[in-house]
Amino acid sequence: WLFSILANHIKRMLGARRELLLEDPDCGLCSRSAEEEFLDIARGELLREALRMLPKKQREALYCCHYMGLKPAELARRASVSSHCISGRIYRGRKNARINFERLSGRGST
Repeated sequence: WLFSILANHIKRMLGARRELLLEDPDCGLCSRSAEEEFLDIARGELLREALRMLPKKQREALYCCHYMGLKPAELARRASVSSHCISGRIYRGRKNARINFERLSGRGST
């Protein structure tokens, strides 16, 4: 879910430039695979940095739920906190990751 939001944000951000590149078939950068590779690299670097900027508890909650596939209730049990606490960390982590991503990409407020 988080990756989809960030991917769409990058696509909107680069949309105008991508259309210009695709209009010129002689540009040498027009292949679909090169475009996909560029978007993947840009998205990955910005996402990693945005996640590194999160407070540790928010980053861990996002990692455990999104990458390890743990349910919030299971993570709460393992961390000895309430599931509401974990849900709040995930919510704030997503929100802060989005804000960090926008700042890093130059589209957010300073």
